[in-house]
Amino acid sequence: MKSVLVIGLTVVGLLGCGEESGAQPPMGSDSDTDTDTDGDTDTDTDGDTDTDADTDTDIDADTDGDTDSGTGTGSDTSCEDLDSDWWCAEFDCNDSDSSINPGMDEDTDNGVDDDCDGETDELPPLEDWDMYLTVDNQFDVYFGTPTATTDAVVGGGTNWTLEYHYTAEDRLPTDYLYVATASDHLVAQGFIGTFTNVTLDLTTNTGDDVWEVFPAGAYEETNPYWPGSWPSSLMPTQDQVDTAIAFAQEYGYWYTPVSATGYDNDPLTDPETPYSTPWGVTYPNIPADAMWIWHESGAYYDCSLPSPLCGYNHDEFLVFRVAGAVEVVD
Repeated sequence: MKSVLVIGLTVVGLLGCGEESGAQPPMGSDSDTDTDTDGDTDTDTDGDTDTDADTDTDIDADTDGDTDSGTGTGSDTSCEDLDSDWWCAEFDCNDSDSSINPGMDEDTDNGVDDDCDGETDELPPLEDWDMYLTVDNQFDVYFGTPTATTDAVVGGGTNWTLEYHYTAEDRLPTDYLYVATASDHLVAQGFIGTFTNVTLDLTTNTGDDVWEVFPAGAYEETNPYWPGSWPSSLMPTQDQVDTAIAFAQEYGYWYTPVSATGYDNDPLTDPETPYSTPWGVTYPNIPADAMWIWHESGAYYDCSLPSPLCGYNHDEFLVFRVAGAVEVVD
């Protein structure tokens, strides 16, 4: 943004840019009214047109277009502003449209240079991703807006004994990363992984408090089998995932995922040593402190594992998400 100081002299008085002229208002140490009506000039270079040696910035108290208290009207064409958007025509690339000026944000889909930088619909810098994950039992990875996925699925998996690796390029910094999941309702359920925004060098692991989850099976609007449960081992389609995301966003039904102490990717820590959780494996590219997470439905089943990792229906299917440019604070 360019700062502009515009000084205009008239026979009768001084036109204050930021009043009728429409330019950005001048800076000053205070504001008072120049009660001197003799139409003099700023001979002492103090920023106003009276003859005392102060440093005030006079205002147009009588709204006549100048900064003395007389009724004369001066004119200053050096700060013309036809669209009254507070940007002088000299710096406004379209002075007939107040929605276009150097102070606007660029709309990336309207074919207009909104911010007067000489480029039209320029996109913000795009970002690349690298991720390792697995889910007991099934998952699909998407990117999208806060209300829907965009583009096709990035990747998926159906075997929790494997560590899956996917990359994604040229994602918008406003994107969310989504992981849609389903389970077999048996033995154990969980999601573990690490996700790196390579462009920004930011990493989030499952278990960080930046994750959210929506239990789509708990709502008639997102579970076509209602009032029955979402079937075991059935992954939702992308349309069903989009319906779930939009519904959760509209009604604020995003919840914090839950884990259990010690259920991480470290074979030397609790719950038991040596490592003998139901998964019985570690994943080489997922950090040791990444946690197995799932949704806590509030239901209880007699199981050897702590909730929510115990194997039963936790209002699946579930949709996990994290903001694309989120910074995890340790």
